[in-house]
Amino acid sequence: NSMKVSSRIILRFSSSSSTKVPKSFQEELCQHVVNYQQLSEKEGHNTIKAVCAFNDYFQNVYGKKRWESLGRALLLPQADDSPGRTRSTAGLLNIHGTNQEVPQYDWIKAKIKKKHSKALVLTQIPWAKPLVALWGDQGQIPLLPPSRLDDDSNGLYDYYCIDPASLLPVLALFGCMDKNMSTIINKDVGENKKDNNTRSVLGNVIASFLSKDSNKHNTSKEKQPDPSLGTAEERMCVLDMCAAPGGKTLAILQAMTLMGSGVMVANEPSPIRRQKLERVLNQYCTAAKRGSSILVTKYNGVVFGKNDGMIPVMALSGSCVTPEDVPFSHVLLDAPCSGERHLLLPRQKNKNKNLLSNWKDNRKNQKRQLSLLKAAIAACREEGTIVYSTCSINPRENDDVVEKVLSKRGSLASLKELDFCIGERTKFGWIILPDHPSSLGLGPMYIAAFRRLSNSMKNADKET
Repeated sequence: NSMKVSSRIILRFSSSSSTKVPKSFQEELCQHVVNYQQLSEKEGHNTIKAVCAFNDYFQNVYGKKRWESLGRALLLPQADDSPGRTRSTAGLLNIHGTNQEVPQYDWIKAKIKKKHSKALVLTQIPWAKPLVALWGDQGQIPLLPPSRLDDDSNGLYDYYCIDPASLLPVLALFGCMDKNMSTIINKDVGENKKDNNTRSVLGNVIASFLSKDSNKHNTSKEKQPDPSLGTAEERMCVLDMCAAPGGKTLAILQAMTLMGSGVMVANEPSPIRRQKLERVLNQYCTAAKRGSSILVTKYNGVVFGKNDGMIPVMALSGSCVTPEDVPFSHVLLDAPCSGERHLLLPRQKNKNKNLLSNWKDNRKNQKRQLSLLKAAIAACREEGTIVYSTCSINPRENDDVVEKVLSKRGSLASLKELDFCIGERTKFGWIILPDHPSSLGLGPMYIAAFRRLSNSMKNADKET
C-alpha cells in the first residue's frame, strides 16, 4: 500500500515545476522537498520514495494528527529575512571575550535596530537567564549578521546568532537557574550544597550586571574566581565533547565568565568542523581568554571515556588544562544525530542534496550516540553533571539512548529531573518541538541530564 501511494505521488510531484495542489500532508511534504531542493526528475523519484518512508515512520511515532502539526512546523523557513518566517533567533551576547568585565547591552540593541528596524523591540530572553541573550518582540528577530565591537575591544564580534533552544542544554549543564532571576526551573534529584552555592554565586553576578548603568561600558578589571567555587585543584573544568560549530561553546564560556572561574576543553574530531569552531572562538574571544580558559582538541569523543578522561589531556603540555582538572566537572555531549529539520533545507543551504533521498530508519546513529554518552559519563568526576542533547525528533536517538545507557551505566549516573517553561517532558528528558504552543517555533532540541555517582568503573565493566 505504501508503494502504491509512493508511485501515485511520484506521478504528481516528481517535477520541480509542479503546481499540483497537495491532497494530504504526505503530498505536501513531497512537493516541498522536490520544489525547495530543485531536484532533477531522477533525483525526484528517489527522494519521494524516501520522503514517503520518512513520513510513514514519524506518523507511526507521533500519530497522524501530531505528526502533521510537527511536520508542517519543520517545513517553515529557517531564521532569515524571508517573508512569513516564524522561527525565532537570538543574539547571544559576547560578554566573555572583551577587556570589559561585562559589556552592557543597550548600545548593542541600538546597533541591531540600526541594521533592521528602529521599531524592533529587543529584550533579554527571560527563560534563558542567567545567560545573556537578546531576541525581538514575541520571540521574533531577524537573522543578525555578526558585527564588530568598537576598536578598543580587539575587533571581536559582539553577538552570536543562535536558536534560543540551543541555550537550554547549557542551562541544564550548570543547573544555574536562580529562582530570583529566572522563570525556568531545574530540579536536581539529591541536590547538594555545593550546587546550590554555585547557583547562588552566578545569580548574584548576573543580578549585579543587570543593575549597573547600561549607558556606560564597564571597564573594571576581570572578576576574580569566587572562593566558594572550590580550590584550584577542584576548579570547574568543562568538556564540550562535540563542540562545532561553537554556539553552545560560547554559551558555556559566557556562564563560566559570569562565575569567574574555570577552564574548558572544546573537542571536535572533524577537521572541517574544527576549523569552523576555531574560527568562531577567534571571532569572539581574545587571545588571552583562549590561552587561559580554552583548549581545543581533535579526538574521537570515546577517547575521553578511557582512564577517567586522563589520556587526551595528559598527552598535551603547556595548555590551560592540567591533570588535576580532570575528570571533568561538567560534560556536554551535543551528539551527532539525524537532524531531521536540516534534511528539509533548500538545496543552497544543504550541500549534500541527497541526504533525504538516502534516509532510512536505522540504528547507526544510536550506536554512535551510546558509545559517546558512555564515554561522557566515564569522563565526569563524582557529583559532576553530564548533559546529552540532540536536534533529532526521533525517540531512538533521544529517550532510547538514555534508557540504554541507564541500563548499562546505572551504577555510575542517575537521571536529573528537568522542568523548563518551554517544550514538553519525555520519559527520560525534555524536548522542544517547533509545533508546541510554548516553543515559538524553536527546536527541535532534546535534553537529558545526569549526575555522576561514582568514579569507579569496575561495576560498569561488569554491567556492560
